[in-house]
Amino acid sequence: IAQKMITHAKTGVSDVAAAYTGDGWVLAFIDEGASTAEVHVTKINPTLQVVVPEKRLGTGGSTASAVQLLARGDHVFAVWADAPVSTGRAADVFAALLNTKDLALAAPEHPLSETPARSRAPVIAPFGDGAAVAWVEDSVQNGAPATLMLGRLDARAEVAPGSIAPLALDGSPESATIECNDSVCHVVVSEPECSD
Repeated sequence: IAQKMITHAKTGVSDVAAAYTGDGWVLAFIDEGASTAEVHVTKINPTLQVVVPEKRLGTGGSTASAVQLLARGDHVFAVWADAPVSTGRAADVFAALLNTKDLALAAPEHPLSETPARSRAPVIAPFGDGAAVAWVEDSVQNGAPATLMLGRLDARAEVAPGSIAPLALDGSPESATIECNDSVCHVVVSEPECSD
């Protein structure tokens, strides 16, 4: 019915995510600068007009990827993988809680788990009054398989105590998706075919 350009990045935009909030959509994307890749969010109404100007999540000066959104009542959960350049660390998965109305931070941005390995490809699903998250964590040892990590976020997008844990798999996961009901989460994982 209609098409409208929302972003005006001078370089590139990737990893677009959207969440319906009843009065419009929250959009998130990676703004790919010359030397950084940062998470940006904005909000549009049903006629595709921007109602909340574009703003950046995270500290900036980073290499973010794979942003995901989940609308929950008056808030939107955002998760993404990020490696802030200033820390010199491998990427970790970060979360933030945004107010649906104006996309202001309702709770501080924070890493879900800080590890020496690269964390990537986070996914999120509603669970209880919060969310379940999953992501892939590469091994710090060359040739060792990656690990699928699972965790829970409470209603403030904070990690539920003791909830971050690896899921034992036979292979090395490349990506995953997750869906939950009131008591159980189902995870589907993609793995590369073995050549031997």
